[in-house]
Amino acid sequence: MSTKSIVVKLREAYRIIMKVAFVSFIGFSIEFIFALLSSSFILYSDVVHWIIDGVLEVTTAISLYLASRVYKRFSWNILYVENFLILAIALSIFVFYMSNFVNYINEAIATQYIIAATTTNPLLAIVTIIGGFLTWFSFQLLYKGYKKLGMEIIKAEYIHALIDIIASITATIGIIATSITRSIAIEITTVIFILFFVFHSITDLILDSFKSFLGIGADPEIKYRILTSLSNFEGIVVKKHRFKKSRIILYS
Repeated sequence: MSTKSIVVKLREAYRIIMKVAFVSFIGFSIEFIFALLSSSFILYSDVVHWIIDGVLEVTTAISLYLASRVYKRFSWNILYVENFLILAIALSIFVFYMSNFVNYINEAIATQYIIAATTTNPLLAIVTIIGGFLTWFSFQLLYKGYKKLGMEIIKAEYIHALIDIIASITATIGIIATSITRSIAIEITTVIFILFFVFHSITDLILDSFKSFLGIGADPEIKYRILTSLSNFEGIVVKKHRFKKSRIILYS
């Protein structure tokens, strides 16, 4: 595989991830509107999940875009700054949500769970069902992309999408059960389950950011092909630093 073929592969992966990010934006927009109209804490929780997933996809897309610019010079500081800003924004949103969640729990405990659940309309389940179909569509895009390109980064994304489908099912069941019973306990349980999926996305986002900062986590096959191609240039020797295995040093 030539360097040009690798670039084509990276650009194709970038386009796939951007399509998935756009689908996430649609899902976020739909759920955010209905969360505002209904004040359902279950929907608000799922909206935060959409935001974190969208941020994760944008971070991945940026990394793929910059990696595809093999023939063009750019400052790696751009990648570091963008990753830091995106991570900071995502964590800020998450912290804001968690502060509201803690207040929500405290209020429920203080009133001995007498307060009414915020989710009262079973038709809101249609919103999360639509979100589930959008996630399934993203999964199909990513799965086909992995079969075509064979890139581990795409594989990780489609596995993540598969997990998110379970999150959508959980939210849907929680909305229906809470609306029928008006039970604050069921609503809190559903929100806690959704939080597990949010934590999973946050963990992936933090790990991806640190991998970008440290220069690790590259697709093994593509990394090998690039190093092999570089080694074929006359006067260039590719070596790995003894102490920083992830860093590539070029000697000419």
